[in-house]
Amino acid sequence: MRIDFELELSTDVSVSASARTVGEARCLDYLPGRTLLGVAAKVLYGQDHPRCFDIFQRGTVRFLDAVPLIGGFRVAPTPRSWQQSKYGNTAYDLASGHPPPAGVQFKGCTDTWRDEKRNPLAITRHTTLRAAMQPNGRTRDGFLYAMESLPAGLVLHACIVGPEEDVQSVAAALQAEEVFIGRSRGAEYGRVRVRVRDAAPRDLLPSEESTSSTLHVLCRSRVCFRSAATGMPSLVPHAQEDFGLPQGWELDLASSVLRLESYSPFHGKRRRPDLEHQVLQRGSVLTFRAGPGASQVRPADIAARTAAGVGIWRNCGLGEVSIQPTWLGVAHLDIPTDPVNALAPRAQPEAPPSDALFQWMTERHETASARREAASSIEKEAAELAKLRVSASQWGEVRRFARDARLRRIDDNTFREEVLRHVTTGVSSLKRAWGREVGAKKASDFLRDALNAAPPGVGASAWAEAIAARVVRLARQGDQEARS
Repeated sequence: MRIDFELELSTDVSVSASARTVGEARCLDYLPGRTLLGVAAKVLYGQDHPRCFDIFQRGTVRFLDAVPLIGGFRVAPTPRSWQQSKYGNTAYDLASGHPPPAGVQFKGCTDTWRDEKRNPLAITRHTTLRAAMQPNGRTRDGFLYAMESLPAGLVLHACIVGPEEDVQSVAAALQAEEVFIGRSRGAEYGRVRVRVRDAAPRDLLPSEESTSSTLHVLCRSRVCFRSAATGMPSLVPHAQEDFGLPQGWELDLASSVLRLESYSPFHGKRRRPDLEHQVLQRGSVLTFRAGPGASQVRPADIAARTAAGVGIWRNCGLGEVSIQPTWLGVAHLDIPTDPVNALAPRAQPEAPPSDALFQWMTERHETASARREAASSIEKEAAELAKLRVSASQWGEVRRFARDARLRRIDDNTFREEVLRHVTTGVSSLKRAWGREVGAKKASDFLRDALNAAPPGVGASAWAEAIAARVVRLARQGDQEARS
């Protein structure tokens, strides 16, 4: 039985390519199958499920890697046999067996993923700098490190395959509202939404030929084999034992492109890395050819035999291959170079929550925004009024009058009349200061305009007090600069 999932990253997710704890940690551009295995194991072991040992230790359920999903197509790795000319658009496939064009310098295609039209995929990783912490909560001196992460909003495709009973149990364990994957799950990283897909996504098209004496294999994931002679992991595939090919078929190393890598999977239960694994890198290309007297094979039959994967550690996502895809075996290729964005634009924004917490946060945000706008308006009004050259003591009188009116809860119209009457008909010093003409208006006219500019919901007395306090500070700063 097979069940397909869509994984949408609610927040940034960081799954390190290595188990190092200091220095720069490079982030994978996919989620390995072992990460979903760990999520399901945590849930089922917590429920004391009777089939846990068979599912996770014996590997009855296979967890495929979660790779980007673009337009309903499960992206494929760029074949390592593809070569792009350094100067021009010429492309060549080493797996074709034909000699490359003379006089042309080629370089390997380094793009990791390709969509259905062979366009390279652009996945922008986010990078943050962090400091390692000591057990006492203090930072460790000299332990600043960088952490990469996949961006929120990225959609991935994952799949589990196995016996119906076990697959149903794992699917129920994964179908939580959100699961947590990768590093810094206790902070702001690692939240992933899991949804079941109604149907499998589109995949690489196989070749239409009925029989063939040449078989091309694209490694869709990391691959590792087991030697029949020693029982140890091996990087050399065997045509008969690993792929079920007839006698006389052999691996053609001249037309194969193998890239090796090593990694140490982190064991979440033991809190330490497992043994280092030596594997074939995804995108590696294996080419098998029939020897003299060997019968031809139907690629569809070999694809059916390898549908469950090849090699070892298949339950952790390894061993996924494509048999005789149309991408391989063509000497001269048309390979696009313009990348497409892996983050598809949202068709429609999600409706905001309606719970009490969201409403409270919305009100706080609106209040804070109104305060920021009021503060900005106060700064502008104060800067203009400071140009009137009214002394700080006169503005102090306005501030005192406004504070007294606010405490006595005088309405806005009464306050405006009283403060203007106070500054124009009070003591002679006030009348001289506020009766000074600035342009075609008096200083008191500017004060009247400022009081009438109080924003809705803000009392005129509170508005005048805030402006007067700010002008007092600006006037004092001007006096200090004049004396200096």
